[in-house]
Amino acid sequence: MTKQTLRMVLDAAMTLLMVLEMAFLATGTAFHEYAGMVLLVLFLAHQVLNAGWYKGLARGKWPPLRIIMTVLNAALLALMLIEAVTGAMLSQVIFKGLALPDGGLLARQLHSAAAYWGLLLIGVHLGLHWAGIWTALHKKLHLQPNKVRTLLCRVLAAALVLLALREWVAKEVWAKLTMYYAYSFYDPTSNAVLYTLGFFALLAASAVLGHYAVQLYRAIKKNNQNNQNNQNNQK
Repeated sequence: MTKQTLRMVLDAAMTLLMVLEMAFLATGTAFHEYAGMVLLVLFLAHQVLNAGWYKGLARGKWPPLRIIMTVLNAALLALMLIEAVTGAMLSQVIFKGLALPDGGLLARQLHSAAAYWGLLLIGVHLGLHWAGIWTALHKKLHLQPNKVRTLLCRVLAAALVLLALREWVAKEVWAKLTMYYAYSFYDPTSNAVLYTLGFFALLAASAVLGHYAVQLYRAIKKNNQNNQNNQNNQK
């Protein structure tokens, strides 16, 4: 397995686990805690695999997109650490016997806020790198450009954004992000799969917005460069 393939598998596993972690009311406390430990290990492995990125921080220029990506990566690292610490404090299974301070409501608010911010920013992170991921998938699967497939993907992306808007309201996402409210409601008689897919929609919509934000930025940058070249040619 190549390093690039390992990265893709690792990222896919982390994304899946993050979505399942968010649906802890449906998956249960024990699964939530053990999956959280696995997610933390995968996240650390992700940092090791991308050690070269850290080494390159002191080199090269710093255009806006690179600054945004660096801030985003730093934010995800901080959020994961917050989740790990508050998760240990709130633990009812793995660390229950260690008598750690539970942190009270503040720990719960921090844990919830970090989780929701993490979910959305992971989506943005995927969106910013989606062009590279998509190109790599095409090479691995030997796919050729296809207008119908592209159209279907765009329709799916639009549907996920609309679903995410519904989930944003239903799951009171803004209240969680601002630490106004830390608790969630889940009807045990409802469909657990649909409940979980709601979190996937939030992540996917963030990825869609991140991807098209990069596309817009690059289009504007290219247009500005073309205008500058035209002005230089006219001199």
